[in-house]
Amino acid sequence: MEKNQVTAVIVGAGHRALIYADVSLKIPDKLRIVGVADKNPDRLASTAQRYGISEEYRFDSADSLARREKIADIVINGTMDRQHVPTSIPLINRGYGMLLEKPFATDTSELADLYVSAQKNKSKVFVCHVLRYSSFYSEIKRLVASGTLGKILTVSMSEDVSLRHMVVSYVRGKWNNEDTGTPILLAKSCHDIDIMMWLMAPEYPVSVFSSGSDMRFSPENAPDGAGTRCLSDCPIESSCPFSAAKHYVHYANPRDFYVWGGKELSDEEKLRSLADDNDYGRCVWRCGHTGVDHQTVCVTFESGATGTFTLSAGAPCDERRIKIVGTQGTLTGVFEENSITVRTNINERPDKYDERVIQCGVSAECKHGGGDEALVMDFCDYFLYGKHSLSCSELSESLLGHLVVFAAERSRKTGRTVNL
Repeated sequence: MEKNQVTAVIVGAGHRALIYADVSLKIPDKLRIVGVADKNPDRLASTAQRYGISEEYRFDSADSLARREKIADIVINGTMDRQHVPTSIPLINRGYGMLLEKPFATDTSELADLYVSAQKNKSKVFVCHVLRYSSFYSEIKRLVASGTLGKILTVSMSEDVSLRHMVVSYVRGKWNNEDTGTPILLAKSCHDIDIMMWLMAPEYPVSVFSSGSDMRFSPENAPDGAGTRCLSDCPIESSCPFSAAKHYVHYANPRDFYVWGGKELSDEEKLRSLADDNDYGRCVWRCGHTGVDHQTVCVTFESGATGTFTLSAGAPCDERRIKIVGTQGTLTGVFEENSITVRTNINERPDKYDERVIQCGVSAECKHGGGDEALVMDFCDYFLYGKHSLSCSELSESLLGHLVVFAAERSRKTGRTVNL
C-alpha cells in the first residue's frame, strides 16, 4: 500500500519550525507531527500540546532524540544557524530525512560535512528556501525557463530591510554579532542569492566581488548623551527613533515574538523588562552589533552574464525588487506587489515591443507569498514519491547560493575578487 503521509519530529521549536509544522494542522493527511525536541521546557510543553505529542516523544535536545531509535520519517530542523549542522548530521545518520531551515551551513567546511553525510545516508534533505515557492518567484522561474527573455545577460536584485526589522533582528536580536550568529547576508539574504543562482541554472558562477559596511549602528555614531539602555539610563530616549518603548510597547511590531517569546505581558511588565535585562532594551549603538547595514554583491557567470544584489537595511519598509535583461526582452517585478512586467522584442518591428503585466495571485503578505506551505507540500511529495518540481530546494540544488555568500563575505573582508 502506498504511503501518503509523512511523519515528523520538530527539533528547535522556534517561530519558523512551527510555521512549517502548522501545515499538519491544515492538511493532516499529508503531514503529522509526532515528536518534538527543545531545550526550553516551556516551549517543549506548549509545542507538545499544540500537536498532541505524547510524553514519550518529547526530548530535551537533538542529541537525546538522535540516541533513540528512529520515531518518524523526517525532522523539521528549526534550530539556530550555528546549530544546524551539529544537530543535523547525527539525525541524518540515524536515518531521518530533513526539512532544514536556512542558512543550512555557516562555512564551507560545514557545508561539505552536511553534504557528505546526506549523500552517504541517501537522506532526502530540503533547504527552506521558501522564496522559490512563492507565486512571484515561481512565475519568474517559469518565464526564464521557457526562453521568453532569450539568453540572460544581467540579473539585478535588491532587498530593502525595514528599520524595524533590522533593529529587532540584526541589531538588538539574535543575529547582531557575526561571532555568535551569522552575517546578515547569510542569515537574511541567502534567500536572494539562492534565487539568483536558481534563475541562472545551469550556469555556474565563476567569480564574486562584494563590499559593504555599517554606517548607522556602529558605536561611534551614537548621539551625544546616549545611554546603554533606553529605559534606564538614556536622557534622549523620548526623542530617539530607536527607543525600545516605541518599537516594542507603544506601537505594534510584527516580530514581537522575538522580544517576548510568546509571553502575554502587560505594558507595565514589558517596560520593566526592557529597563532591566531584556536584550531588546539595549541602546542600538551599544549592543555589540558587528554586521553591516548595506552590502552589494557582484557575480560573474561562466557565460559572461552578470548578477548584482544590493542589501539596504534600515529602509522605511521591506521590499524586494528584481530586473532581468535577456537577449529577447526584460522582466521587472516587486515582490511585495506580487506584480511582474515582461517586455519582449518584436523582431519584425524594431520600433515596438510587446508588454504584459502578470499578477501572481497570492499576496506577498501570505507568509513569503505562499511559499511556506508550498515548500512543505513539495517536500512531502519529494520524500514520498521522488517528485522533482521546478522549485525543488533539495540540498544538492541549494549549495551554490551558500557558496556565493561565503565568497562574498571573504571578498567584503579582503577587498578582493574571489574566484569559485
